[in-house]
Amino acid sequence: MYKNVPKTLQIKIKKAADIINSHNGVVDTMLVAKGKDFYGYQPYPQPKKEPASKVPKERMEELSHAFEEAQKALTKEKVELLVCFVSLKEGGVAVFVAQKAVDRRLSVFEELKKMEEHHAKIS
Repeated sequence: MYKNVPKTLQIKIKKAADIINSHNGVVDTMLVAKGKDFYGYQPYPQPKKEPASKVPKERMEELSHAFEEAQKALTKEKVELLVCFVSLKEGGVAVFVAQKAVDRRLSVFEELKKMEEHHAKIS
C-alpha cells in the first residue's frame, strides 16, 4: 500500500521488496528516503502478531544478503533503503537497518516514531 509515493518510486520499492520476499520472507514495512523525503511502504494490513521466535544465524545471513541486494538495487535508482521489517514464513521476524544511511539521516528515528504512533499509516 502506498500513499503519496510517486508511481516510479512505487515500482522501485516493489522490486526491492520482491528481492527480499524471494528469500522465503515477507516485507512487512520499509522506510526509504529519496532526496529529503521519507516514504513508508507497508504492503499488507498489520495483524496482531505472535511473539517472534529466534531466527538461526545462517538464515539471518541469507536475509542480510537479500537486504544488501535490495539496498543496492534502490541505490542505483538514488533511493536509500533505511529500515526494513520482514516477517519470516517459517516464523520469526528480522529488522534490517542501513547504518550508514541512518547515520546520515538521524531524523529517520523521528519518522519511525511517527510510523509507530500511526501504525505505519504513512505508507
